[in-house]
Amino acid sequence: MSNTEPKIIAHKWEDAVGPAPYQVVALITTPSASLAGQNPSAYNNVMASAHEQARRFGVMLCTCQVCGMGLCDNYVLRNARGGYFVVGCDCVRKNGDSYLTTRTRKVKAAQRKAKAQAEREAKWKADQEARALRAAQERLENGGKTLAEIEADKARAAEREARASFRAKYAYVLEALEANPSSGFCYEIAQGLSQGSIPSQRGLEITAEIVAKYHGGRRGSKAYNEAYEDAYALLTGQE
Repeated sequence: MSNTEPKIIAHKWEDAVGPAPYQVVALITTPSASLAGQNPSAYNNVMASAHEQARRFGVMLCTCQVCGMGLCDNYVLRNARGGYFVVGCDCVRKNGDSYLTTRTRKVKAAQRKAKAQAEREAKWKADQEARALRAAQERLENGGKTLAEIEADKARAAEREARASFRAKYAYVLEALEANPSSGFCYEIAQGLSQGSIPSQRGLEITAEIVAKYHGGRRGSKAYNEAYEDAYALLTGQE
């Protein structure tokens, strides 16, 4: 060969799997042997799915076609002639082809992500089914209601009872506040008192003034002052 003739450099895999360049087309993962002992049905299902994928490419699984090592992660690659073959991640890493190394890592990461998503969805579905079954059983045992619905009913009843109690306690003040339906201040204070919430100091003083004017009339009158004191004492718990 003369010095002017181009040198042809063969990829180190070419004798085993055909000419480069190579493209990563799939990752087929077979289950570990431990799954067969833990859940034979699941193991058989995963194996059947893996071999079905392999048949579409015309490849055999579980053995690297470059080095002969046993595999669980079977990377399916295509050579320059369109032929498919299976290799393991170790051979990909050792061959020095940065493209293949990057692509196999990305394919593996995508597989992990898809598996995690599938597991989340399966768990969510199982949780939903379990909740539905539990709810149905609770409805059967509790006259058509779940325990959560019963507790919610109790909470609403307790809230209504407390509201009624507060409205009864602060009726003297609420009567004056609710006589001013267009006042945002009166509405907010009335809502708060109905739930046992006392206004802050300045709000308390203004409320007492509103009540005093409603029940006592003219500011500064004896009736006004007495109504103010009654309202203030009631609101501060000094009655």
